[in-house]
Amino acid sequence: MEANAPIEVSVQLTPKDLRDLWRSSAVRYLGWLLIAIGIYLAYFVFAEIVNQGFSPETAFTIIWNGIVALGALLVGFFFDRFRAWQVVRYGPTLREVRRYRFSAHGVHFDAQLMTCDCAWGSFFSIVESRRSFLLYLSPLFGIVIPKAHLSTAEDISRLRDLFRSDFKGKLRLRG
Repeated sequence: MEANAPIEVSVQLTPKDLRDLWRSSAVRYLGWLLIAIGIYLAYFVFAEIVNQGFSPETAFTIIWNGIVALGALLVGFFFDRFRAWQVVRYGPTLREVRRYRFSAHGVHFDAQLMTCDCAWGSFFSIVESRRSFLLYLSPLFGIVIPKAHLSTAEDISRLRDLFRSDFKGKLRLRG
């Protein structure tokens, strides 16, 4: 195959694919911060019950901190899963098959509901995770190309080379 031939791939995204966007961005640390806050407040509730007991004077503090701790833990553990599921469920353009074409000019993708051309300068950063190539248009939003949808290992290597040669922004590749 010609070295500078466009690379084409068809993708139908799943919630699991979209979770890579969250996991590979700097915002992923917010989940850990919420979990730490939840554990701290859960400890505070436990300590209050052990030291003071559950009485009418401590009830409001214990219940309030318990609710906030539970909320922080639930959001910390499940927000990225819930967000990805909701985006796919309610986003009609994400539920359909998209055809991506990568060339020296940028990325062209089309589907039944939308078509878009993005020059390389329109991307904030490009990150390669274990499962996907992530082309960020902003720190939280981007295009996900699962590696499983690329036909061969040679296509993955060609895509990396294309990113290295044509993308001039923040680039983080594995290979």
